[in-house]
Amino acid sequence: MKGDGIIGFWQGIAMFRGALKPAYAIFYSNGQVYFGSHFPVAGCDHLNTWIEAERQPRYWGTYTFKEGAGVIKMPFGEIPIRAKVDGLVLTTTGQDHAFVHIPSVDGARFNGTYVMNESYEKIPVITFAADGRFKDEGALLALDHDYYNPFSIVRTPGSGTYSVKDHTVTFRYADGRAYRLAFPGVGYDKTDSSPRQFSLGINEDELRRQ
Repeated sequence: MKGDGIIGFWQGIAMFRGALKPAYAIFYSNGQVYFGSHFPVAGCDHLNTWIEAERQPRYWGTYTFKEGAGVIKMPFGEIPIRAKVDGLVLTTTGQDHAFVHIPSVDGARFNGTYVMNESYEKIPVITFAADGRFKDEGALLALDHDYYNPFSIVRTPGSGTYSVKDHTVTFRYADGRAYRLAFPGVGYDKTDSSPRQFSLGINEDELRRQ
């Protein structure tokens, strides 16, 4: 990684509204930082960080980091950061929280048919092929969590190709639609294309192999 070892994706826990929750810190080479209790909704591929900072200012700030220590400046206050042997420590509301680096998932391939928990009286299903093809049978609409939106781009099932970059899965339908979905990739092993289960989306919904 660049930038004195901090640029990239990190995951840990932090205090949000009086409760400890999973947290993500994403450090960019331009001095911006994303910090929140969930991942950016559409992942980070092709993400215009300056526009997103205007749209959702509570999740965006700036940071400085040099010789193993620094500070994140968010709209709600400052968060000290320091490096340790196996990660980072972020101090929020006076408490130290350990953050670990999330490895890149660029180029990941999935292989198999996966199901989710019942959603709106249906079992969502999606099939991936290792050559980059997919067939969606309701899983993407469940992952979108926007079931009642008649304009949801994934409302109609379909098939096409997928690719993984910058913690984003981009689904390109054969009919021309394109849909980006966050893929935090925490705990994911890129060398295993057919895991028994893995998670997608900002809620990290579980997909289980049939």
